[in-house]
Amino acid sequence: MENYKPSEALAKQAAETHFLEPVKKVDRFPTGLVHYVYDVRMAKNQIVVRMSTPENRHQLANGLYWLERLRPLGVPLPKVVFANLDVNVPYVLLERLNGSDLGNIYGDLTPSQKKDIAGIISNVQGLVAQLPQGSGFGFVSSYEKGFPHTSWAAVVDHHLRRSRIRIDSIGAVNSSYVDDIERISPKFQNYFDSIGPTPFLDDITTKNVIIDNGRFTGIVDVDQVCFGDPIFTIALTQMGLMSGGADLDYIEYWCDEINATEAQRSVLQFYAGLFCLDFMSEVGQAFNKDSTDIDWKWLSCLKSCHAQIMHHLR
Repeated sequence: MENYKPSEALAKQAAETHFLEPVKKVDRFPTGLVHYVYDVRMAKNQIVVRMSTPENRHQLANGLYWLERLRPLGVPLPKVVFANLDVNVPYVLLERLNGSDLGNIYGDLTPSQKKDIAGIISNVQGLVAQLPQGSGFGFVSSYEKGFPHTSWAAVVDHHLRRSRIRIDSIGAVNSSYVDDIERISPKFQNYFDSIGPTPFLDDITTKNVIIDNGRFTGIVDVDQVCFGDPIFTIALTQMGLMSGGADLDYIEYWCDEINATEAQRSVLQFYAGLFCLDFMSEVGQAFNKDSTDIDWKWLSCLKSCHAQIMHHLR
């Protein structure tokens, strides 16, 4: 079968076909493991083009599914301009929100701006929680397609096993890092058992939270909703900040916003360790990138993060 792959040329073509206006500039956003996302500028319009390979067109459909359910609740997601999932390289044209990912400008934010953004994101998770509870746990593409796990503990175990498989497949990191986190997991079993299937956005972290001149403008890239413990998202955000050498003030503000308990603050560190393994396991994997080169400097940074997290957990 022919290899249909998204490209800047196809993003340009999609925009020009819809707007009947010449494209001046196309830039691919560097983040994301599945979709190819482009910033497309024309004289009168600026949009985002999300494209996928044919085997991942269902992911684009998932994003449209959740947009339709979350926007009416007040979740600040971009408007869909146009979608065509029935072509060789499926795509969605979206409103372009002003600004950049939180992680790109985090160092320029004042403490009060970080606190304000943490409050908004906490409120967003509250809006998402208005969706119906799940009949199971984990990352879900739609209510109709079912839930992958019967407990929150199973979601955690799945993350550990996936990281171990990926790490072992590349061999750049010793699996003892997985052992360290796995040994601590039973300590939180009672906590995991207490978690219900609450819907939350898992990837509104240092990316997908758009900030313009210190002010929140919206959220992008919601292809799934997770059901379980919303502390998961705070932990992934912490890991994103730690790996970039940033302060964790935003995490403290977020925890304060939700009145995090001692148990939640403790499990937050465990989840951060879980995501540190996720980051390690992605090194050397192709996903939607052109290179599988191992970034040894990045791995060294992640090993340092692991050590910091283990210090908190011991």
